[in-house]
Amino acid sequence: MNYAVVYLGGILFFSMLYWFLRGRKFYTGPLIEADVTDNASSSHERSSSGEDEIKGKTDEGGNVIA
Repeated sequence: MNYAVVYLGGILFFSMLYWFLRGRKFYTGPLIEADVTDNASSSHERSSSGEDEIKGKTDEGGNVIA
């Protein structure tokens, strides 16, 4: 019998055990850097006047217009 299957099963078992006992509490996942939406009207309704001034000074790509 090839014992590679036994070692792999042991590694997977202890990895899942570690995840359930400790990993779930500390892992936060990847960072999300931007919230991109296609619906511009819903984001416009939620924005304040200060954000409207900033949005007016940027082009469609988000670059600042001087």
